[in-house]
Amino acid sequence: MSLEDDRIENGSIGDSADILKEDSIGSEGQEDEEDDDVDDSEPRLKFSRIQNDLLKILEKDAVSCVAVHSKFLCVGSHRGEAYILDHLGNNVTPHPKGSFPAHKVAVNCISIDKDGENIATCSDDGRVNVYNLCDGRCDALLKVDKKIRCVAIDPYYSKHKRFITGDDSVTLHQPNVFGLLKSSPLLEGGIVSSVKWGGDRFIAWNWKDEVRVYDMIENMMISRIKFEWQPNHFSLEGSADGSITRNDDYVINMLHNRYPCHIFWKDQFTLFIGWADVVQICQVTEPRKHDVANGTLSHYVVILSMVTTDFWCCGLSSFGDLITALTLEKDQLSDTYCIGEDAFAKYLPNLQILEQDFKSYNVVQTNALRTRGYQEYKPSDYHLECLIDEILFFIVTPKDIILASARDQDDHVQWLMEHEKYEEALEFASQNERFLRRHTVMKVGTEFLEHLLASERYSEAGKLCFRLFGRENVETWESLVIRFGKFGRLRDIAPYMPRGETSRLSPCMYEMVLYDYLQNHDAEAFLGLVREWAPPPELYNIPTIVNATVEKSLIILHTDGVASPTLLQALADLYSYQKEYGKALTMYLKLQDPQVFTLIQKHGLFQEIISENAKNKESNNIEDLMHINLDVAVNLFLKHKENLSPSVIVQRLQSNRYYQYKYLDSLYKAEGKDMRHEFHGMMVSLYADYEPTYLIRFLKSSDSYPMQEALNICKEREMYPEMIFLLGRMGNTKEALRLITNVLEDIHQAIDFCKEYDDEELWNNLIEFALDKPSCINMLLCNIGTHVDPRILIKRIDDRMEIPGLRDCLVKIMQDYSLQVELQEGCKNILVGDCLVLFQKLVKTQSHGVYVDEVQKCGSCHKQVVVQDSGYGEDVVVFYCNHVFHDACILSFDYQFHHCENPKNLDA
Repeated sequence: MSLEDDRIENGSIGDSADILKEDSIGSEGQEDEEDDDVDDSEPRLKFSRIQNDLLKILEKDAVSCVAVHSKFLCVGSHRGEAYILDHLGNNVTPHPKGSFPAHKVAVNCISIDKDGENIATCSDDGRVNVYNLCDGRCDALLKVDKKIRCVAIDPYYSKHKRFITGDDSVTLHQPNVFGLLKSSPLLEGGIVSSVKWGGDRFIAWNWKDEVRVYDMIENMMISRIKFEWQPNHFSLEGSADGSITRNDDYVINMLHNRYPCHIFWKDQFTLFIGWADVVQICQVTEPRKHDVANGTLSHYVVILSMVTTDFWCCGLSSFGDLITALTLEKDQLSDTYCIGEDAFAKYLPNLQILEQDFKSYNVVQTNALRTRGYQEYKPSDYHLECLIDEILFFIVTPKDIILASARDQDDHVQWLMEHEKYEEALEFASQNERFLRRHTVMKVGTEFLEHLLASERYSEAGKLCFRLFGRENVETWESLVIRFGKFGRLRDIAPYMPRGETSRLSPCMYEMVLYDYLQNHDAEAFLGLVREWAPPPELYNIPTIVNATVEKSLIILHTDGVASPTLLQALADLYSYQKEYGKALTMYLKLQDPQVFTLIQKHGLFQEIISENAKNKESNNIEDLMHINLDVAVNLFLKHKENLSPSVIVQRLQSNRYYQYKYLDSLYKAEGKDMRHEFHGMMVSLYADYEPTYLIRFLKSSDSYPMQEALNICKEREMYPEMIFLLGRMGNTKEALRLITNVLEDIHQAIDFCKEYDDEELWNNLIEFALDKPSCINMLLCNIGTHVDPRILIKRIDDRMEIPGLRDCLVKIMQDYSLQVELQEGCKNILVGDCLVLFQKLVKTQSHGVYVDEVQKCGSCHKQVVVQDSGYGEDVVVFYCNHVFHDACILSFDYQFHHCENPKNLDA
């Protein structure tokens, strides 16, 4: 099996999972046995295998260690070579051979400075090499007679030229004043397998069964972080009962070799430590007050979290506020740390994302990675390197390097589509289109559309078409319409088809949809589409659809015996679109559709209303309109009287007197007495038949009806109040009074009638009628005192007749008479007083002087009446009409031939 054929298996565990997913593999090619419950939460990382030149290296060698930088990664091999690769796996080593021949045996550790200009390597051959990557030369070389397990180069090596090594001690190497390396032990007497710089000040390394933190500025140890494992948990390899035990040195040596300590600085003050199955998070803290001179530490370490896990830790890093751990599952059948070499063969390495508090942790997500040759590896064969700022994780095995990176917007869209969450994917792509590189909204939408069509969700697919293609992409729309037609689901795309002036499709597309509606007997939808696609613009060939609709209507009529009203409505609309308004009017009238009123007013179809149908003499458009909506029709006729003559309307309504009444009633209320005279006579009989209570008001308000004819109509219907009014109006008050007294027997109305006409003969007739009726005499005595001399009635009353309330009536007559006398006296006094006041006003007015100037002349001799010489002056007479005469001339003035222009002021 080639390296290219290997693959990565990604699994995930949600927040609520307590047990990791187990992948059981017996041999190469055997299928995994997975749990039935698989969490479909979206992974937070994506994985890719680094290939290119790395594959060629791995074909003949194996990876022993890796260090990463934002510019490159440095790979150490089992053959002692050091390779510089870019993140894609291309070899960029600045050496003619394509690698640094660093060591004779496997490279144990590689360290890179902060700027990525220098690397340091170490090995069991006792050598430490520091290479300058700018020119590829070895900048420093250290040779010792012991195995060097680890090396850590100063982050600012170009400035300080120092590095630290770890073996059975921790040693700082830096140049002396002569430029030679000077070695200064920081700690001796124990195994050191890992050492890491935290910024340029703090260093952490593991020593025996603890981790120590050293302050390079203060040159002193600031913390010892103790790890405790129970000694009886360690047994000899192959000893099942643990009866044969080793001493503590053996246990520590076994831990360093099989379960190496992994140290990671999240930042200059935060330290992650993973050792075997224990994970600790520590914080380097500065005390509030410190005094170095007195021996007080400037910093100390606080343990934020310490947990024992159910996995072996093969590497630690951070993922935001979470922890990223490369793990290997424990053997559930063994409770010891010293187990056989094949105990890990069935477990895949996992890259887990964890949440951790002080004494517990929670697995947020797990990604099981099928690395090359994982069946042969133990925890010490796995490494995890990372670039925090770029969120890149490098999972390292002897025959593989896998790159894990944060998922971007494209990955999120891809995951949503893979899990058939297309709607979410489309929404997300629409909101973040400018961040997408591999996907577009159109691409996501197209895949969503294909999914909907494959799932036979045609209605949703139609809506999506409009969202994706709008109303502009004509060619795409036409292909979609044809495609929906093949599925027999044109109705799902029809509402969204383009229909603008510049974006309409070929007419055959719209005709195909309409024809589909007709053939599927969906008349309501067909009508709705015809109205929705009303011109302008003209989307389809209207005559073609008219013919198809007529044909379908005839088929339904032949089959069911009744025409489809919905199709007839569609025909009416289509005729309107064709501007054949006469046919449309006929259809609407046949359907009794109120839309006919809009059609008439919009297109002025008044002549079509009043014209007779040559084919159907019995049709009456006026009556049909009133049958659809009586009030609307009447208002239409009144509004357009200049086109719809009232005489024509009345003539067309002869067969329906009720409609005739409704029209003439509205016409009279609108025009009043100005209504044509011949209609007044018709109104009498119409009111008598349909609204008798209003007839008396009409008779009193109108003067244009024939009274004798009206009287005859009222006689036929015995409408006595109307007859009495008409008789009174015609002057036949005697007959009217007879009806009141003899037919209605209403003495009160008779008295009111006599008062209204105030005719002595009528009063005599009423007295004659009442003489033999005591109750009537009583009423007359009480009411005629101010109209007729009561003595006339009293003298004619039979002395022997007993009249109820006679005394009260006589008293009332006397009171009425006294009141009349008082009123007359009062009026007389008022009149005399007014005359006196007016006469006094007249006298006072006439006593005023009258102005005469030099211009005025005598009305007879026409000489000036005012002269300068008083000896020639004459007496003058001045009238209030401003005429002036000499006293001598007025006697000779002839009034008969002269008329004053202001006669109202002729009083002298």
